[in-house]
Amino acid sequence: MHGGCYSYSLMNSNTIEKLSMTQLQYIETIHSLCLRHEHAHTKDIADMLNVKMSSVVDALKGLVKLELIDYRVRQPVTLTTCGIEVANVLSERHEVFADFFRNILGLDAQYSENIASNIKHVIDDKVRSRLSDFNSFLKEDSGGFYAKIINKFTDNKKQE
Repeated sequence: MHGGCYSYSLMNSNTIEKLSMTQLQYIETIHSLCLRHEHAHTKDIADMLNVKMSSVVDALKGLVKLELIDYRVRQPVTLTTCGIEVANVLSERHEVFADFFRNILGLDAQYSENIASNIKHVIDDKVRSRLSDFNSFLKEDSGGFYAKIINKFTDNKKQE
């Protein structure tokens, strides 16, 4: 290891905030392809992101320097341990936001997924954590008080 992973170690809460939106999208795309095929190819990445192959190669070189991916020309791309950690954090963020939008705000599932995909890149871990805690608090309401409020709120929104 060259140390890049350490500077972006998830022990540091600012890790994802140090990455650009584009870098995060590449990590997510590679992760998605790796879940399906155990690796990603530059052409598949380019197709999924609707970008040129040369743009993919440039982005991959940057992610290699950060030790988030393993990549060599004409070889499949995989995430490093650090890259997997970043992808997992993004996935967790996505789920927290999608769940909140769907189950608390009563938005439809597809819209909740789309909004979660966008917002997870700009909301930091502090806000995500508080939203997750709030979401859990509402769901664990043993007296049903908050559940009644949420149901009334979502029922009213469906009628509009």
